Amino acid sequence: MSKHFVALLLALGVACVAMPALAQLASTGDIPGKLMNASMAQEMRSRAARLGTSTHTNDTTWVGYNPAYAGSNYWSVGVGHRRPRGAYGPSKADIPPVPDDDTGYWDWEDTVHGDSLQGWWPMRHSYTSFFLPNLPDDKRPWHAIDIGNSISYVINQGPGFRRTYGVTGAWHEDPGVNSMATDPAPGHSDVNPNPPRWTPIAGSMSAWCGLRAHGDITRIDGLTGNPHNADVLEEVQQASPTMPVGPGWTNYRFPGYADQWDQMLYRDIDIGGALAGASVSVSFSYRTRMSTGKDVNPTSRTGWFDKDPLTVNAGNFISSSAAGPGAPIDSFMVYVGCPVVDSLGSPSVDGTLYFIGSDDNAHLVFDPVRRWFGELIRANEANGHFELFTTYGNDPPIATPADSNEFSTVAATRNVTYGDIRSTWGTRSGSCSGSRPTGASATTPAPCRARTTRATWVLRRSTRSASISAPARWRWAGSKPAATSTTT
Repeated sequence: MSKHFVALLLALGVACVAMPALAQLASTGDIPGKLMNASMAQEMRSRAARLGTSTHTNDTTWVGYNPAYAGSNYWSVGVGHRRPRGAYGPSKADIPPVPDDDTGYWDWEDTVHGDSLQGWWPMRHSYTSFFLPNLPDDKRPWHAIDIGNSISYVINQGPGFRRTYGVTGAWHEDPGVNSMATDPAPGHSDVNPNPPRWTPIAGSMSAWCGLRAHGDITRIDGLTGNPHNADVLEEVQQASPTMPVGPGWTNYRFPGYADQWDQMLYRDIDIGGALAGASVSVSFSYRTRMSTGKDVNPTSRTGWFDKDPLTVNAGNFISSSAAGPGAPIDSFMVYVGCPVVDSLGSPSVDGTLYFIGSDDNAHLVFDPVRRWFGELIRANEANGHFELFTTYGNDPPIATPADSNEFSTVAATRNVTYGDIRSTWGTRSGSCSGSRPTGASATTPAPCRARTTRATWVLRRSTRSASISAPARWRWAGSKPAATSTTT
């Protein structure tokens, strides 16, 4: 029997026996409870006020936004009578002012430190609780959003007030197994993280596309001040009665990398002095430790957006359904391409404004630090980028435990016609599993620096962890999350 049906039966049963039960009470001497009327309610409120248990005109204490508390806490959270006035018309000027004492609620009308959300976070979660049987993934593209890019989420609060719980991007310089520092905060004394298991490819650091474990603050993002650890994913994965999870309501197994992210490491290099039509040579060392798992269930299998999440056009949406047994898997890719200009509002070299999206329209680069692949290099334009290299899985292979820190060196050459190039390394991860515990690495020796102008090495759609030994002149670009958010 349905649980809902049982609940309905119980409710009907209570309604049916209520009157006979009251009829029997008189014979037993019991007195039924009184019904509350307006006069009695007013009397109780008056008594409560005289006892000094409440300063309000009712027994409910409302907590929310109250401008009177601006001096006591950042978001002006306090108590009030909660008496909104409504509005006289459609414009904001039609809303009458509310005295501070009658607030105590979030109206999302008045800004607090530049934020009209008054401290709340709009969050977009991965919607995996419902699927239509056998519906192809290009008909349900919301499942393919790079939800892992939420680690780079910044709320658009306004200049000087932008806030984030995340980091600029997953790529960062990291010493791997050679160092670990735990969070010294008093409330975090019980943390017990494990460091990454990999060793740097060269020197004391490698550029790694991964996150350390909860409580590990070895590496701090210089722009946001937050550590590169699993805490930046705290709003991404939600528990569900139908999704088994471990202790603490989490499937995380960090250090490693996350599902559904597109994270990039890039560098611009000027080769304007090179001969016209000269080839660009990119040389690097790398190590990948990536998952090769993929979901082949026709109902839930999901691909990803390659250049931006604006369309499901062929070449932009990499469909798992259409690929059949050859569904895309986590991979590491290296590109060179023509850069999208960094100056917002400025025309590019050939006069094209902003960047061209997969919808063939021009769009403003919203955030120069957090970009889609198509905002980084001109991936949606003819001959705007070239893939130099790609790999997946464990590369080099791991035959024995001693092989886990081996690395490979690659030299790739490509003829390009534009003078400035951006070299991009990218990691791409799909939606197959919760977190991956290993990594990928690479080094950037002199041939790349000497022969390229603006080069982008893009490590894309996943590596369990990808690491690259790279000089400080490299920059990381965490891809921004999808443009819409749904819940607070």
